[in-house]
Order: sequence, then structure tokens, then C-alpha cells
Amino acid sequence: MTLFRHLKSGVWFADIRHNGKRIKRSTGTRDKAQAQEFHDQLKADLWRQGKLGDDPQYTWDHAALEYSKTITHQRDIAGKLRYLRYWTEQLRGMRLTDITSDVIERSAPTTQTTHNGTVEPLSGGTVNRYLATVSAVLRYSYKRGWLPGVPHIAKRAEAPVRELFATREQADALLEAMGEGWLRDVTEFAFFTGMRSGEILTLEWGNVTLNQRLVSLPGSRSKSGSGRAVPLNNRAMEVIKRRRGKHKLLVFARRDKVAPRIDTEAFKRAVEAAGLPSDFRFHDCRHSWASWHAQKGTPMLTLQRLGGWKTLAMLNKYAHFGIEDLATYAGAID
Repeated sequence: MTLFRHLKSGVWFADIRHNGKRIKRSTGTRDKAQAQEFHDQLKADLWRQGKLGDDPQYTWDHAALEYSKTITHQRDIAGKLRYLRYWTEQLRGMRLTDITSDVIERSAPTTQTTHNGTVEPLSGGTVNRYLATVSAVLRYSYKRGWLPGVPHIAKRAEAPVRELFATREQADALLEAMGEGWLRDVTEFAFFTGMRSGEILTLEWGNVTLNQRLVSLPGSRSKSGSGRAVPLNNRAMEVIKRRRGKHKLLVFARRDKVAPRIDTEAFKRAVEAAGLPSDFRFHDCRHSWASWHAQKGTPMLTLQRLGGWKTLAMLNKYAHFGIEDLATYAGAID
């Protein structure tokens, strides 16, 4: 059998005997015609290597598959695999040595289709994440000796870092516009704990200690990959008490299961009703929480631990809120 189909994934595999050895390799496709083309090219390459002494020519499909095995432990694996799938659609079957700067430039995405079917241009930052993935695969191939060098990949210009924060009054207005229910609970918890949406939506009751007013966030649920303790203030505790009895496992279950994401349309409507800037996003609740802490004089090292940032440099955007505290130290040598 020279081609066989994986029962679960539906992907075709090439199974070839060459010089007494069995070579089994994924074709990376569920299309039989494309799989046959991959098989025939692989067989021809092996023959040229054996008979003519040609150097082995590795393809994008092989490199992407091997690279994917090295990132399975990473927290953001879903996003990286999405980018890998995009590049595999663009570069399928291409030899690594044929993937030049021009090829990458022509193949880079420029638009995306939203949930409601509209087509929008991609931001420079989003395109750069796609480019970072193709760059990572090519660097990996270079280290493995499959590629003599890595082509230059020009990055896109990115917009300045957003600094959008709500005041306490604006936050209360937003919550009031949401009324009662799941979205308000999730948003209020974000405002008063600084937790990210993914951390909140997957929070389990087993990680909440009511008598200690504490959330123990495991590293597997944290963006940084490191676990942390999140103390619950009075407003956060009010939310927790409202959520009790709604689901046995999940604190913020929606319709008896994990909500995959925030309801962005409902959030936008509440933002408009509350009179906040139209580009205020759910993640800005976390920015607002951090700015409130900085205004109240919370030390940056303490804020770093509370919010689970990897480095203090990530908190530079909030430093100006605590400038009064700096003035006290500046005068210490008068």
C-alpha cells in the first residue's frame, strides 16, 4: 500500500519502500489527488538521492509538521496551529529552498472575514503574527540542516500601543447598561480582579476558596504559563456570590457550558449605551483595573504579581498614573 488514509483525521499518508527501508510520511492533505502528487514527488526525490546523489529537498509540509510537534506544550498552541494551517494552504508541496522573501510577501494575508461575513483588512500586528509563524518554521528548518539560510521577512508597521482606560464612574455606567446577567458578571469580575477573559471564562469552583477570598489560578489557565493567586475584593466577592449554584464546575458557565468568548456584539451595545469610546474592548477592563491600582499607589512589583505579567516592562503604560508617588522619592535628596 503506497497511500493510506488516517482513520481519525482523514489525512493521507505516503508509505514507500526505499533501499530496504520503510518511509512513512504525512501528505498533510485530505485530498487524494494532492496526496498522490505528494507521494509521486517524494518517490522521485528518493530515487534522485539514491541514483544521482542529489541532496534531499525538504518541503514546507514536512517542516511544518515537524515544527508543530515542538510546540504542543505551549499555551497558545491553537493560535499557532491556525497560522500553520494558513501557510500550509499557501505553500503546500513547495521545497523549502523555493520559499523566498518574494513568495512570503505575496502569500501573506491582507484581509479577514468576520463572524457576520464582512471582509476587513488585517492590522499590521495581526499580519506580523502570521509572518512570525512562517519565520519560526524556516528558522527551525535551518537549525535542522534542511535549509541553507533563512530569507528576510519584512514586518509590517504596527499601530501605537492603545491606552484606553475607563474611570470608575464609566465602569459603573457600563455595568449599569448591561443590566443583570452573565455578561455583567463577567465584566464586573474583570474590572475588579484584572483577570483576562480566557482566565475568567474557564474558571472552576475548585480554584475558588471562599473563606480566604482567593482564586488560585493554575499555570495552564494563565497566558504567562505561570500560576498565581488572585485575592478577591468586595466587588469581586459580590460577583462570586451571585454565581453560586448556577453550575457545578464552572463559575461563569453560559448555557451550562464554557463560553468560548465574550459576546462582542452585546458588549459593544453596552459600551455605546454607557457613552464610552466606541473602540473600548473587553480587555480594556483589565487595563482599567491596572490604572486604578497605579492611581492608588500600588507598587509596580505588587501589580505585576497581581496581574500575572511576566516582566515589569509590560507595566510601563500604567507608570504615569503613579507619578505623585515618584515626586516624593525625587525630593528625598533635596
